[in-house]
Amino acid sequence: MCIDEYPDLLVPIAVTNQEIGQLWTDIYEYGFPETDEFASRLRTMLNQYSNDYKVLEDKEMVFIDFRAEKFDKYKETVGNLLKKVKKKEHKELLFKFQQILNNGCYYYENAFHTFDSSAKFVMLECNIILDANADYDYRYSLSNKFLVKKQPKFYDYSQTEFFHYELDTSKKALTKYINLTENVLKEISLEGRSGVLFITDKENKEQVEQAIEDYFNNKLEGVKETPVFSVSTDYFGNLVGKNCYRTLDTVIVLKTPNFNYLTYALTNFFYKFHDNLAVGTISIFKDEDVERIRISTIAGEFYQGIRRISRDNPADAKIYVFTNNQKAIDTVLEQLPNIKYNKYQINVEKRGKEQSNKIQKELTEFEKKIAEVKSILIKAKQSGTTSIKKKELRSQVDISDKSNFSKILKALQPFLRINKIESNGQKLIFK
Repeated sequence: MCIDEYPDLLVPIAVTNQEIGQLWTDIYEYGFPETDEFASRLRTMLNQYSNDYKVLEDKEMVFIDFRAEKFDKYKETVGNLLKKVKKKEHKELLFKFQQILNNGCYYYENAFHTFDSSAKFVMLECNIILDANADYDYRYSLSNKFLVKKQPKFYDYSQTEFFHYELDTSKKALTKYINLTENVLKEISLEGRSGVLFITDKENKEQVEQAIEDYFNNKLEGVKETPVFSVSTDYFGNLVGKNCYRTLDTVIVLKTPNFNYLTYALTNFFYKFHDNLAVGTISIFKDEDVERIRISTIAGEFYQGIRRISRDNPADAKIYVFTNNQKAIDTVLEQLPNIKYNKYQINVEKRGKEQSNKIQKELTEFEKKIAEVKSILIKAKQSGTTSIKKKELRSQVDISDKSNFSKILKALQPFLRINKIESNGQKLIFK
């Protein structure tokens, strides 16, 4: 079997106060008192960890296992219920608790976190993974199932320049900057370039595009010139394997592709669990294995992004990366033999704290509305209905502005495709 790119089997599972409450209310009808008892025990644990967490000096992910004999009756009850219940939503709920009990979990951000341990590699006589990141992706070092065969570097990058601007471009930091894209365009000379790819995150793609358009329109008014090169924008999570930018000679990376730290911790947990290795409490940004996963994953995203351009490695390609993650940059540079590396500082004006908090709040509210819409759509589809009116959906999530609702539907396009939900006029139709 040949597999293209790293096969990510991690399916995170979270148990919050809401799921614990559902264990009480929804599973009560099946007549197993152990579920009430287990829900009560989990609620007590959640409250205790929440109180303890407030006095911790360093952030931690507290590991909890359920190997003690006192938990055996809950494991048996949940297992029996999974064989008995018919409702899909009840099976999904019970499966979460089964995974918590069987795998153990982390307490973090007022919830218990684990993963679906039923996902496993199919071990054929010969499985080959083709992955350009395998040379440095630490995830391959977490299991004895992988044998990494390193390949010699094919290209020489002595004609390519790498410009590293030391700047925090995390999601939170980006909300504080005023006109970052405009400042970048003022800093970088694009004269003589044939084509430029801007890389950001999905949430900021439209904003970057608008800033580019505004910058060149203003320049056109001032000096009566227009850029002679092509300009494209894309985002992390949408780049791996793309060849449509192969002839461009310039890439500008405006975002550090961080994942939630929990993702790195659960990845470490996933492999250690399946290889029967010890798992314990993690101090955030201090655990050696999790940090290696984090740095190599970020480096892999950077590398995949910048290698979208100049695929045939012609002379005079230019790479601009704005980040303060030096370790990830160093890892990327190791993959580009003889490249000319330049490091700079850049100052970008920041918004006041009040304005930044307002923008962050708006982003958080947007994400909450997306989650609400997803939940309503899933429940509606599971109920057997064939469609739902958009007006009705807007009313349920309390969105009066049609344009804001349109932005949410646009952000939900991948979700709608996966769940076979079609937007048709004033309705969403469940196929």
